[in-house]
Amino acid sequence: MLIDSDNDNICALQTDAYAGGSHCGKWVTIRNTDTGAQTAVSSNFNCHTSLLTPEFLNADCQCMVADSCPSCGSYSDIDLSRKVFGQLTNWDYGQGVVNVEWFFQ
Repeated sequence: MLIDSDNDNICALQTDAYAGGSHCGKWVTIRNTDTGAQTAVSSNFNCHTSLLTPEFLNADCQCMVADSCPSCGSYSDIDLSRKVFGQLTNWDYGQGVVNVEWFFQ
């Protein structure tokens, strides 16, 4: 049994976007549209997360689509692990919700 944690680079897609699991393990790129911060989401774990201070907000990292998000409203909503959310917000978890755009690799 695989258990994901907040320290994993994973995301969950809105249920329709997840397409019954057909996108599980696929790569996406997510961009914080307010800051331009970007992270790539795949099955690789080679991030430079400790370097993501304001001058490094465009650094890319990789992780994977791991689940569906039934509580996500629209097709474009995406639920991020704590680690990926932190990468997009320079570790500002107080924001709660961030405007993003994403696309499959």
